[in-house]
Amino acid sequence: MSDSAENTDSHEGLGDGKETRFLVHNFTFLMLREDDYVVSPKSMAFLVDNGFDFNKQFQDGILYKPGNDEEIANPVKAALDSNHIMRSIFHHVLERNVPVCLHNGLLDLLFLYQSFYAELPAQLGSFNADLTEMFPGGLYDTKYIAEFVTREKASFLAYLFRKYERDHLERNLTKRKDYLCFEIQQRLPSIEKKDTPLPSVNPKRPALDTGKPYCEQYAAHGYCNEGRHCHRTHDLDLILDEVDVESTAGKATRRRKRQKMMEAKKALESDGTSQSDSVSGMQAAAGDDKEERKTNLVEMSTAVSTASVAPALPPSSPAIISGPDPKTMSADASLFEKYHSACFDAYMTGFIFAHQCLEYPSHREEHRNRMYLMGKQIPLLLSGSNFSKTSKNHQQKRSRLKPAYLVNVKEEAGK
Repeated sequence: MSDSAENTDSHEGLGDGKETRFLVHNFTFLMLREDDYVVSPKSMAFLVDNGFDFNKQFQDGILYKPGNDEEIANPVKAALDSNHIMRSIFHHVLERNVPVCLHNGLLDLLFLYQSFYAELPAQLGSFNADLTEMFPGGLYDTKYIAEFVTREKASFLAYLFRKYERDHLERNLTKRKDYLCFEIQQRLPSIEKKDTPLPSVNPKRPALDTGKPYCEQYAAHGYCNEGRHCHRTHDLDLILDEVDVESTAGKATRRRKRQKMMEAKKALESDGTSQSDSVSGMQAAAGDDKEERKTNLVEMSTAVSTASVAPALPPSSPAIISGPDPKTMSADASLFEKYHSACFDAYMTGFIFAHQCLEYPSHREEHRNRMYLMGKQIPLLLSGSNFSKTSKNHQQKRSRLKPAYLVNVKEEAGK
């Protein structure tokens, strides 16, 4: 996502909302590690389920070799070496001195450092100090902000993106709040793949049937044990619509209950009804409320199961949002195929970061260089200290980079 943005004037008669427009450039690099490496069968199956083509990777992948730089004496060979080219692209990102956003990005930082920068240091403190100098513009983990700062109901990437996308589409229509607009400069690639759903992969432990039309495990965590074979929908639009309906129904039920209790109390005061009769009336009101709630849940479940699922908002305009083209998707394509391509993951992360910056401007300084840690209640704070010096490999690497990068680092250190 480019770092250029502009504010446009508010729209008369509709509201005071202003538009912030971004120019978005997406890039996909299909990489292939040159040396031997170990893979996880489960990870490979996950990638295949999401439409990744290993044949294409091994045929057309850009070769790279992790670790420290290899010295190439011939400048012509160095310019044509794919490993050197990819490292140059990464160096260019470091020279830009711009904020870099990730989602649950600690492993991504480890991979980028090892693959395109230098050999990983042996100590975590040295790694932290290296990252602080490498990214003077700051590192921002959108999952950490969603999990511990804004306290979202779920914090996986696709959920946050779809929720915020719907929010800004509505803002764009009403013009009552500031909203974001994205101009996609390069169309995102789509994955064309047909699947035939198979029986449940774990028949011994079937999912608990709560009567809801969507998969509750996916709605809460962005992951489902049955993957594309799950018999319940993973459609985030339907999930968000159902959550809104459940929240509205719950508020209405509680409001009716309070109203009935107040009516019973007023009847006691006005008619002099005995206390026992009043209590019986309140219990009857509560019982009627429970029956009504059951009826509402049954009707809601029946309506969802019999009606076709339609989005709550109009389809995204290409000027606002751009993703895999639904026209090129197979009719039975799973939601994983829409959300788990590499460049689209990066685009969703940038979208979420832009939303968080618009809604909470102070978070740019308060929560920079804090990485989400799975299973931990505190983030990993990236910062240098007198007790943690930068690694030797980083110091050697930095001495070979362009002077502009060193100037940026010195300016950031002087603040």
